[in-house]
Amino acid sequence: MTTNNQADPREAIRSNIDYVQAHIDAYHEVTRTEGADPLTDDQWTDVQSGIDYIAEQHVALARYDRLADAAGQTVDPARGDYTPPTGVNVNRAQDPYDLNTLGFTATRVELVARARTAVDVTRNLDDDAKQSATQLMERHDTPRGDLARHLLGTGNDAYRTGWQKLVAGAGNLMADAERTAVEASRALSLTDAAGGFAVPFTLDPTIISTRSLTTNPVRRIASVRTTVTNEWNGVTSAGMTVSWDGEAAQVSDDSPTLAQPNIPVHKAQGFALGSIEISGDWANIESDLNNMFTEGKDDAEAIAFTTGTGSNQPTGIITALDGSASEIAPATAATFALADGYEVAPELPAKYRLATMDGSVQSSRASWLAARGTYNTVRQFDTGGGAALWETLGGGLPPRLLGHPSYEASAMDSAAAINAGATADNFVLLLGDFRYYLVVDRVGMSVEHIPHIMGANQRPTGQRGWYCYWRVGADSVNDDAFRLMSIPTTA
Repeated sequence: MTTNNQADPREAIRSNIDYVQAHIDAYHEVTRTEGADPLTDDQWTDVQSGIDYIAEQHVALARYDRLADAAGQTVDPARGDYTPPTGVNVNRAQDPYDLNTLGFTATRVELVARARTAVDVTRNLDDDAKQSATQLMERHDTPRGDLARHLLGTGNDAYRTGWQKLVAGAGNLMADAERTAVEASRALSLTDAAGGFAVPFTLDPTIISTRSLTTNPVRRIASVRTTVTNEWNGVTSAGMTVSWDGEAAQVSDDSPTLAQPNIPVHKAQGFALGSIEISGDWANIESDLNNMFTEGKDDAEAIAFTTGTGSNQPTGIITALDGSASEIAPATAATFALADGYEVAPELPAKYRLATMDGSVQSSRASWLAARGTYNTVRQFDTGGGAALWETLGGGLPPRLLGHPSYEASAMDSAAAINAGATADNFVLLLGDFRYYLVVDRVGMSVEHIPHIMGANQRPTGQRGWYCYWRVGADSVNDDAFRLMSIPTTA
């Protein structure tokens, strides 16, 4: 708490921020020089430390500003210059969402630092979600800071309340600040041609991780990457093979062979229909839409990540492995038997199955994926509790089989439903290291409000619609990290 004869601590904080920012800017100017070398690891560590420091200091500034505003004015009202307290507000100059203080020339470092501050001071956002959003920006943002700018544009209160009015069909009731925030966000939108209104980042499941809530097992165990373009390009390698050589012998060329996988993102879309009466009475539109988006996205992706065709949708892991060397035949044709589980596990190379933690304890890198009917069949292989058990089974879905975590994928074929009299491929059991199955999210889910739905005679039906869309891709980048039990049958 400061008094009139004490220095305002905010001035010292701003001075420190300016000092650190000047050093970061100096690094940036050096790298912009033609022919300049990239920053060294130590320099990057210095820059990252500076970004962390600036973000922390902006949080401190915001707290001081809120405290000052909450204290109100102490001037005597009789003097005529009294202004009553108006609540806790962040000073405009220190508002992390105020893009006017940055402008279009802001560097990625400035944008990410500002966005981190915005995330830190966001209300109703738990620590895990804040960490997820921060890591997303730091690891995957573009050199221009497009993701950070998108987060700043869609996270402020004016945009959120304006968005609520738009999707409720009350856009004409937007205040000037809300209209300005919405139009500014559309101009900076990461969506195609700014066609829709981006979902606020606190709701957008492509920005805030829903891992703790999702029923989509593949997303939970896969590697997830983020892009702001229409595809993801990476580099993979099978690794380096070293050689044993004699004294003074020339080393062989052991350079690894590199591959560049490409994963395009595809548009998914959904449509919700409701009456004018419902939309007019929809008081909890924000939380309800959040649940709708999350559940609908999970349901669609759970199928696509398993059996997606790769044509206008992600390539599912089963589709990626179908016909590859990773397929394993059953011990007995057209039959799923006890021996098959024991056959799949050793076929997967050890480097994809186990990871040494502290030199003595090993943990699993691989996970099982199967339909519930397959797991139920496994439970019936040994009802007496003898040596034939894959692993001691408890109630419900066994958490581990042969030492590896087990996950249910309802889109997979069920071993309990194999029809030996039909011609079909039955992919019933998958074991693999899902770090090598990549899910690529293109940031920015959008929603558009359709004010009137027309009937067959092109007259209003008294209904309204909400159209949402997002883009995502997925594919295997290393088929050798998986083994798939395929049980073909013929009529």
